[in-house]
Amino acid sequence: MTDLPSKEIMRKNGTFNKISKIYEVEDDTTFKDVNEAKDYFLTKEAQESFKYCCDTKFVLTDKKDALHWTINFGIPSDPKEKAWADCWRDTKQSLHDNNNWFNNFPNLVHDAKNLF
Repeated sequence: MTDLPSKEIMRKNGTFNKISKIYEVEDDTTFKDVNEAKDYFLTKEAQESFKYCCDTKFVLTDKKDALHWTINFGIPSDPKEKAWADCWRDTKQSLHDNNNWFNNFPNLVHDAKNLF
């Protein structure tokens, strides 16, 4: 898939598959902003993979020592088109398998509350 539609078109059939995680550091590292935290945890390729998401929200936790994120996905109108959630999952898995998802491996909080 080379060209992705606008977020409005991605949203046309509704959004689904909401995922929320928190990436925590093990030491005393704190971040000045979300971009610094994203760069600390995620490779450039990992950050680019979020293009498949319809909605994304990244925030720092109150202590500014963790990155909390929520994403969701729309569904293509054409049933022959690969679902954007599947595109993201497959890209994430490929990057992970090649040790190219994380710059710094975090403590993972899988049951994080949704940001939207």
